Amino acid sequence: MRMSESIQRARARGISSLKLGMSVFMISTLSYYAVGCFIGMNAGFGKSLFSTEDDEWAFIECAYATAITLTTVGYTDLLGTEKAIMYYAEVEVDGHKTRVYRMESNMAGWEDENWPEGVDGELYYNYTNITSILTVLQVVVGITFFLYVIAQVTAFFVEGEYDELVSYQQMKKAVKSFDKHYILIGGGDTGFQTAKQFLEDGVDFVVVDPEKDIQEKINNAIREMRKSHRKVKLPVFLRGDALEDETLLEAGVDRAAGIASVLPSTRDNLVVIVTARQITKESNPELKIVSRALDLGEFPKLFKAGADKVVSPSFLGGLRIASASIRPSVVDFLDLFLIPGFQKEYKFEGVEVKSGSPAENKTIAECGIETAAGVSIIALRHKGSDEFVYNPSGSEKLEAGTTVAFFATESQKSKIKNIVGA
Repeated sequence: MRMSESIQRARARGISSLKLGMSVFMISTLSYYAVGCFIGMNAGFGKSLFSTEDDEWAFIECAYATAITLTTVGYTDLLGTEKAIMYYAEVEVDGHKTRVYRMESNMAGWEDENWPEGVDGELYYNYTNITSILTVLQVVVGITFFLYVIAQVTAFFVEGEYDELVSYQQMKKAVKSFDKHYILIGGGDTGFQTAKQFLEDGVDFVVVDPEKDIQEKINNAIREMRKSHRKVKLPVFLRGDALEDETLLEAGVDRAAGIASVLPSTRDNLVVIVTARQITKESNPELKIVSRALDLGEFPKLFKAGADKVVSPSFLGGLRIASASIRPSVVDFLDLFLIPGFQKEYKFEGVEVKSGSPAENKTIAECGIETAAGVSIIALRHKGSDEFVYNPSGSEKLEAGTTVAFFATESQKSKIKNIVGA
């Protein structure tokens, strides 16, 4: 899934801070070691540049000194940078006059094995200023980097990126627990009304939209539903681009029962349909896709792309207005079952006869579906047919895949589902 831009920025800033911190640490450590080579702690003045055995400022000690300096902990001057003075003396070794050196330091001093005992020697160079300046620079860099990290951490919490990251992780966990859920793609009025119906039906669903508007509207609707002490299944909100494969996969398209794509652009809905079909070709071929269309002329394209159903809000709105004008009583009756809030007991439902169920290959009368549930079957649609059989007789046979439509309460619906195996 494509994370929201703020989470991506937070992750990028975290990675950038980590890289910067590692770079500062390595450069500072190498700086100590290089200065050690320059002033005679690790190389020169009789020491080999290509051997670490005679190093007074060992690399691990330089790293430790860097750590306590950059973090401003400062336990001790481990390397002895407060005093670094090089002395020399002329001595005779094996009949030859040669110069030997002695480093005077408050921590890591050393002298040549041939250094004459009891001799202080002549001043070669006082490196104290160099080592002290280096330490000052390390402290300044350390404080600057520390303040930078504090600023990044503060911004992470204050700007809400932490809360969004936590929500993102919770969202991923919630979606993983879903199976046969629904994915609502797009916001606006159509998306909001679709979400409200999902809430009324108590189904699990994921809302995919790059903006927060739809989330705020749905949360307000949930608060209103809870005022009447109703249990509400909370949806999962995914802020992302549904045109990308990763977003659909994170929404669980490979396990979803259906997709409702209500994006305002037909082109975008086409992309969603094609992408979803490609992703679920093998993993979830039974996925049902319902798409929004702006006008009837777009229906063929959307069906060809792989939509199971196509809905034009403007077309349906026109039909409803006309029906309400001409047949108001019929519309009022249907509103009782189709519009949330009109009445809560009876609903217009449809279930599919499953293979191996008690009703398979039996007639309506034989399986006793109407008697057991106390309802009347309004219509049937057999598998592979686009036509409905209205007011079916008791001799109508129920085969696997047949859809049964009826008006029923929740308890009656449960009894029918037990019979048909839905």
